[in-house]
Amino acid sequence: MFVMVTGIGIIGALASIFASLLVGASSSGSEEQATPVAAPSSAVEYEPTKAGLESSATEIASIRQLLEDQEKTSLALRENWNTSSS
Repeated sequence: MFVMVTGIGIIGALASIFASLLVGASSSGSEEQATPVAAPSSAVEYEPTKAGLESSATEIASIRQLLEDQEKTSLALRENWNTSSS
């Protein structure tokens, strides 16, 4: 058992060393530098507008209302369960 665990450990260590050497060699060997990517021309569409913010606020309010309704329903079900099991 000890020999098997030791062998697996050695194989894992060697795999890690070889992987770091291969990855390190390919990235340091290439002379090309990563060029910064320009923002897409449609980036203006994501700029927050008053209508977009109002839409988000409306959506958040509706989600909040749904959560409150779900909590009320859950409490009512618990109360019914507690009274029926007593």
